[in-house]
Amino acid sequence: MKTTTLTIPQAASHTPGPWKAEKPGIYSADGVCVAMRHPESGPEFTANARLIAAAPALLAACKRLLVSLEWSIPADKMDRSEQVDTLRAAIAAATA
Repeated sequence: MKTTTLTIPQAASHTPGPWKAEKPGIYSADGVCVAMRHPESGPEFTANARLIAAAPALLAACKRLLVSLEWSIPADKMDRSEQVDTLRAAIAAATA
C-alpha cells in the first residue's frame, strides 16, 4: 500500500483572483484595484501587468500540481523530488 503526505495549501491572504490587467492598473473581478501603474513605468509595464494579473491562477495551479505530485510520488522518494521542492518553494514565496 502506497503512503504519501498530503499538503493542504493555506488559505489565500491576497485579493482573490481572477485579476485583469487594464489601464491604468490591475483589477480583481469585483473591481478592486490590486496595483496601479507608476507614471514613469516603461514599455515593459504591459508584460509585467499580464504576469501579475495571472499570479492568482498560477498560484492555484501550482497548489493543485503539488497535491497531484504528492499523491503520485512514493513517500520514500518525496524528499528527493526536484519538482516537489520547486513547487513548494514557489508556493512559499508567493504566500509568505
